[in-house]
Amino acid sequence: MAGFHQLSESAYSTLQRASKMIMGALEMAFDLKSGSLTSRCCNGADELRLNHYPAVDVEEINKGRINRIWPHTDLGVITCLFQDNIGGLEIEDRGNLGSFLPVVRGNPAEMVVNVSETLERWTNGHLRAGVHQVTVPAYLKHADKGLVPARVSIPYFVKADRRASAGPLTEFVVASGVARYEEMSALEYHMQRVAKAY
Repeated sequence: MAGFHQLSESAYSTLQRASKMIMGALEMAFDLKSGSLTSRCCNGADELRLNHYPAVDVEEINKGRINRIWPHTDLGVITCLFQDNIGGLEIEDRGNLGSFLPVVRGNPAEMVVNVSETLERWTNGHLRAGVHQVTVPAYLKHADKGLVPARVSIPYFVKADRRASAGPLTEFVVASGVARYEEMSALEYHMQRVAKAY
């Protein structure tokens, strides 16, 4: 497709800048020294993906053997996500674990920002990774038959530098009195997490 490569690189650069601003805003919000979070992120490790979910019969999902994406948390620092208006993305309701709420797109330029596992570790659990899934859109939730339309999303996964610590920042340990997560590099954590998944 003509211009696709250039468009993708431009989107990557724009999202890289936006994610640095978000991480900088978190540093300010938590009264952290400038660079406390941003210095742990790596420009070259971030990932931009284009996800296509093919159309699927509602009956297949209702049988419980398949889903578009099962409940999970993302491994990185934060995820910046754009989605079409098909629906199906849901976030776990922390007040009612195991129950999910739809994440409805307001407009095409809207970006969802999801806390991921590494940021949860850095904040010693103060910010928790968002459990999310992709399933049947809300308007088809109680349907027995029908076709769930194809869906497209564009996630940008912000990753930690592989040599950076994946342990909690001292400021968050002091606040709670105990480190909830052990000290290890981001690469060690990534490898440990992937080994558990597979």
